[in-house]
This record gives sequence, structure tokens and C-alpha cells, in this order.
Amino acid sequence: MKKIFTLIFSFLLCGGILFAQEQRIIFYNGSNPVHTQLISNVDSVCFQNNISIVHNNIGENNFMFPVVGIDSIVFATQDAQVDTGEIIYITYNGNSASIINPWANRGVTVTANGADVTVNAASGTQDIIYCLSGSTDDGSLLVHSDHRLTMILRGVSITNPSGAAIKLVDDVKLSVTLENNSMLAQSGGDVLVDKAAFDSEGQIVFSGNGTLNVTGGVKHGIFSNDYIRILSGNIHVNSAITDGLHADYFQIYTGTLNIE
Repeated sequence: MKKIFTLIFSFLLCGGILFAQEQRIIFYNGSNPVHTQLISNVDSVCFQNNISIVHNNIGENNFMFPVVGIDSIVFATQDAQVDTGEIIYITYNGNSASIINPWANRGVTVTANGADVTVNAASGTQDIIYCLSGSTDDGSLLVHSDHRLTMILRGVSITNPSGAAIKLVDDVKLSVTLENNSMLAQSGGDVLVDKAAFDSEGQIVFSGNGTLNVTGGVKHGIFSNDYIRILSGNIHVNSAITDGLHADYFQIYTGTLNIE
């Protein structure tokens, strides 16, 4: 609720200067612009059930995005390069999760049962990007994918009391970009089913300048059935019952790794 009030206040504060020249409204998720529109083409902005909606008066589809995934609304005379509509946004909000899926008609389904999110990607397309943000104490992400993929951990916090926080079922390469401070924890579950808080059958490659904190409360902290490579970023395994990192082999180039 506080975030909604802040966004509304920012909107009203700038309202008096909007029409001095041609202005745009830009919605940001972190440092990433997710939508931009000319003010003259917008007749209203409203918030419904934690979803922001921009009504366009030129017949375009309404822009909808979870409020918890919007960090700022900016008014500017210059345009912003937004993502091309290829990024799948998963935003955790306590006991629920909001999903923006531009791949819904192209072979990728993303469903949420409470804050447990399941991805089934049979698109035949490589490098689909999933952006995770928000927080949950009882959630997870389970991914079935037929090709390699990328995850942006944008300050996400996931604790799963009954299994892995993030699990990739298939042997595909996962590239993880760390932004801000993220946390993954497993506090319960079957060690024969979920091997770690971050559990992947394929390779895991970390990059970015953020931090990932991991707690493996049942078995490992991070598990790969192939290799784990850290190109950059900071990984801190706070605790694990067995291995902090478990993989066929491990490489680190830059960044830091701490295992307690």
C-alpha cells in the first residue's frame, strides 16, 4: 500500500508540468524501462488489485504490470529503450505471484499456485529471459525448458519450506544475472527429490554485480549435475547440511564466493 501511495504522489507531483512540452511516462522495474508512452496518448493511470493500468486513448492494448514490480514512474521529454516484450516477469508478493508472460502464445506457459510458480517452456527458442523480483516465505520456481535460458535475480527473496527455491528439471544451460541482493532458501523437503535450495540438472553460469545469499537447510546450497561457473557477482552460502556448492566441476573468474 505504501508503494501505491508513493507512486500516486509522484504522479500528481509531476502533473502540473506535463503539458509544457511533449512528455512521456516511463515505468521502471529496477533500472529497466518496461513501458513508455506519450502523455498525450494516455487518458488515465489507475491501480486495481495491485496491478497498474495505463489506459491509452489511441486504441492500443492497456499496459498492465504488478505494482510490486514497479520501482518508479518517470516523466521525461526523451524516450527510453524498453525491453522488446521478450522478458517474462515473475514478481513474488508474499503468498502470491504476479506474472507477465509475452510468450504465452509461443509455447511457454507460466502458472502460479499461490507463490509456487511453474514454467513449461517448449518453444524451441533459446535464451528466453525470466526476471524474478519480490519476496515470499512460502514459494518456489519450478522450470521445465527444452532450451537454455537466462534468469535475472533482481532483488528476489524466495524461501521454500517444502523443496527447492529454484529448480530446473531439464539438462539445459542456465545463465543467472545477479542484480541487487537476492536470497534463496530451502528449509524442508525430500533430499532425494530436491538436492539444494538452487537445484539444476544443467550448467549454471553466474554473472552481474549483485549478491546472492543461499541457505541449504536440507542438503546442498547450490547443485548442478554439470558445472558451476562464476564470471562475476557475489555468492554467499550461509549454511548447508552437506555441500555449499555441489557440481561436476567449478570455475570462478572474478567476483566472490563465501561458504560457511
